[in-house]
Amino acid sequence: MKKNNTLIIIGKVLLFILVYMAARTIASFVGGLITGLINPNSKRVFDIVGLASLIIPVIVVLLFSRFVLKLKPQDLWLKHPKPGFKYLAGFVAGGVLFGAYMLFAVLSKQLAFAGRGALSVWQMLLYLPAYAIQSFEDELLTRGLLQRVIKDKWGVVPSIILPSLIFVALHLINPGINFFALLNIFLVGVLFSLMVYATGSLWLAAAAHGAWNFLQGPIFGQNVSGNAGSGSFFRFEAVGNNNLVLGDKFGPEGSLVTVVILSLGIAFYFWQWRKKAKTEPEILAVSESNPESA
Repeated sequence: MKKNNTLIIIGKVLLFILVYMAARTIASFVGGLITGLINPNSKRVFDIVGLASLIIPVIVVLLFSRFVLKLKPQDLWLKHPKPGFKYLAGFVAGGVLFGAYMLFAVLSKQLAFAGRGALSVWQMLLYLPAYAIQSFEDELLTRGLLQRVIKDKWGVVPSIILPSLIFVALHLINPGINFFALLNIFLVGVLFSLMVYATGSLWLAAAAHGAWNFLQGPIFGQNVSGNAGSGSFFRFEAVGNNNLVLGDKFGPEGSLVTVVILSLGIAFYFWQWRKKAKTEPEILAVSESNPESA
């Protein structure tokens, strides 16, 4: 019986990998097709449509979780009495975190304001839902599905560490990857995991992720995980050469400054989690383990 259970689990894992890869491939194809219909020569349209097309793997992960893994929305930390409030709080949290980086970079004279950028108001606003979809897709996969399944099988600590390592692996081929970039990607994974455990909601982590990327690229014009955008609403130019602040080609996420900022964020949400655990012991479990999830 135990051997059969192991084979079933392995089968589900392999099936999920195939289904997820197929969904990402289809999303890429659909994104390219739509871009071709709108404006095949516009990198800006390609970026926005490509991000938005990730709604396809979002739908696939939700369907796979529900009908194959038998996980309900609350098992993925999606059912919350005030999801809108949590999303807004997460967006503010992400804004504060990246705002702290920009403030330090400007005050240390490594970045300087260089005026308005190439993005119009409506183009900037189109990036907002596009990054919301992209960040939700990332968080649903790593902090929603993987964190849930790993927690049920091996406990809380592995459910924080393993998805964060997988998050690192997903960024290994990004341009300009460096040591601090790898460390920061791992730390931000831990931070988002703690956000989920501290609040019992995936919405806060997804919003923080989206706010960070949106401010980093379309608003302030910095490389997002090594990828240069196609314009920004404001322009900030590098006037210094200290890569411990600037992060070299990877951008802010490849800097030592971001290591410090994320570490402070981790400390705050760990404190929030433990504080709630004293009055609400069930917060450590967040929700009941799903007996059918095997």
